[in-house]
Amino acid sequence: MTAVADNKKRVTIKTAKPGDRFDVRVAPDGTVTLKPLVPKGDDDVPTVKPIRTKEGFLMFPPGQGPNREEILATIREDRALYQNADRSLRPGRRRQ
Repeated sequence: MTAVADNKKRVTIKTAKPGDRFDVRVAPDGTVTLKPLVPKGDDDVPTVKPIRTKEGFLMFPPGQGPNREEILATIREDRALYQNADRSLRPGRRRQ
């Protein structure tokens, strides 16, 4: 399939539906890869209603907060993804 960009740098993909999201990777040789992003369901993201302390701070209800192992695993996973990402696509950096 061939796609052509218009004067506003928009490309139409015939198989995509309105609202579909894609991860865009630009390789050093100029090739562009689009990977569809799958939205996470509500079951994947746990929600906890915080409680307010006397001082006005918000905190997890007793026994419902994340443990240290979960926090460390999530941080390590995020760092692994971030360090493997293309440097030109990281937030806060300008493309050259």
